Amino acid sequence: MALFLRSLYGYSEFSGYENNMKTDGKTSPIFLWPELTSLETEGESILDENGWYRDVVNPLILPFLPDAVKANGSCILISPGGSYRILDWVSHVERLAELFTPLGYAVVGLKYRVSEKKDLSGHALTDLHRAIDVIHKHADDWKIDRSRLIGLGYSAGSNLLLRHACAGSDDDAKGLSEPPRLPFIALLCCWPHQREPESYNISPKTSAVFFCTTDEDKVAPTLFSESIAEKMDNEGVQVTIKSFPQGGHLAFNFGDQGPEVDWAPAFFAWLKDHDLA
Repeated sequence: MALFLRSLYGYSEFSGYENNMKTDGKTSPIFLWPELTSLETEGESILDENGWYRDVVNPLILPFLPDAVKANGSCILISPGGSYRILDWVSHVERLAELFTPLGYAVVGLKYRVSEKKDLSGHALTDLHRAIDVIHKHADDWKIDRSRLIGLGYSAGSNLLLRHACAGSDDDAKGLSEPPRLPFIALLCCWPHQREPESYNISPKTSAVFFCTTDEDKVAPTLFSESIAEKMDNEGVQVTIKSFPQGGHLAFNFGDQGPEVDWAPAFFAWLKDHDLA
């Protein structure tokens, strides 16, 4: 973890900070569909020994806010992965919140609906759309600039953000009310979800996208991200893609010692390029 922190912050004064990594302001969860609270709370998922949520029926967002004096106006909405079956919450949400809130970023974890028994990917997209709307409504209180909202996803969470980027033009988004846009999206190990790149109809309303892949990832192949990136570029979206030669599908996950592949410098450079740092 120490190496990742040094590469992320880039300042020697942060050496040793890993010994005291805590979020500055974890707030109470906000349920996205309050009507579900009274209908389906029995048996609601709890965090298991792996740091995963299973069978989420009552989706919510959990904000982690920086100290007011540190807030830079940017917000990272994290969409965790897990094949639309589970949510890898600790590795994808909590440990990134520990990294980014001290830098002034608000971090919001999205606990969207998942199930190991049935396909809830359609519900997950409506949960994402509601989450963006809720963040917009709380932006002033949370000291967030609505134009500096960044979606960051892992695997299925990246696929969910990709589908958001297709909203209004993609088949599985038809019939959904169109939410405020995520102007910036970061897609780590973007999972195809059994679809070919040609089936994604990119909307040009997302302004900039960062892809991060590894050549050894067989679950979310680099070729898929490259094909989507080309489609986005053709629609006028600003695209950055960073591919690493080694590392499998879990290479960007945060274990106790940090990620297997140090993707921080490329991601942080992208944030700076778009005045989000």
